Amino acid sequence: MVLLFIFLVKCVQRWDKVFRAQYEVEKRWRRGDASQRLLSRPPSKKRSTRVTGVALHGLTVLATASSDASVLQISLDEGEVVNTFVGHSKAVTGFDMAASELITASADKTVRVWDMTSGLVRSVFAPTRKPLTCVSAHGERVAGGTKDGLVHIWRRVERSAAQPEYSTHALSGPISSVLMASSRMVVAGTANGELSLYTCADALACPIRSFYTVPEEGAPVTTIRYSKYHARLVVGSGAGVVALYHPSSAEPESVLAAHSAKVVGLQCNALRLVTWSDARATSAFHCS
Repeated sequence: MVLLFIFLVKCVQRWDKVFRAQYEVEKRWRRGDASQRLLSRPPSKKRSTRVTGVALHGLTVLATASSDASVLQISLDEGEVVNTFVGHSKAVTGFDMAASELITASADKTVRVWDMTSGLVRSVFAPTRKPLTCVSAHGERVAGGTKDGLVHIWRRVERSAAQPEYSTHALSGPISSVLMASSRMVVAGTANGELSLYTCADALACPIRSFYTVPEEGAPVTTIRYSKYHARLVVGSGAGVVALYHPSSAEPESVLAAHSAKVVGLQCNALRLVTWSDARATSAFHCS
């Protein structure tokens, strides 16, 4: 009993330290007390080079995609480039990270899976008919959207030049955002505001629900996320609004006027939603 009591006391002390540290972090964010470091890309031969995507992997790794067809892996501790992923022939239009792998989609019509440790290509999926615009991974599957309104789903474990395992019917416009929500469920949004939920069955990804983002019908879907435990589907729009859907409903539960410009990214958990826009503004919403 004495040993058990000592063990419980140590556990309580350990959790007390964790919560105190988290409280200090939250307090600094509220005060705006955060250090800034400019992470510059190496000079490119192309003058028009621009960053097309940014993603965090854990607490120390940052990846940036570029219109010069490369992706950089940067250490946030040192601010230095750790790996450069070069292989695409045209701009990298979307990427995702899963475990030790980096998955990239490009305007050269291919999806590549990279080893983040070595920087080498593990596999290259068969080219699509039109350029790829976005990509998302979950488990063994990768979903990629194209300019002709199709979503293709591949298995990551298959050989290079593998054909898609599933493909959707063409939507009404180019795919602007895609989310591989589970190994058999994918959500796709188009440049003209159409949003569809698919489930994979046989050789075709079958639509189980289609709806439009609101209140600005026709505004492009720019980013799609699920909140924690898939409690809400959160959709960012080119009109600057964020719509929250219950998974069982085609109508939004609420619409948040987040920005005056296009929502370009969002992250969410059970209580918080953070969005950022083309106007270099960040909004935070808290539900308690």
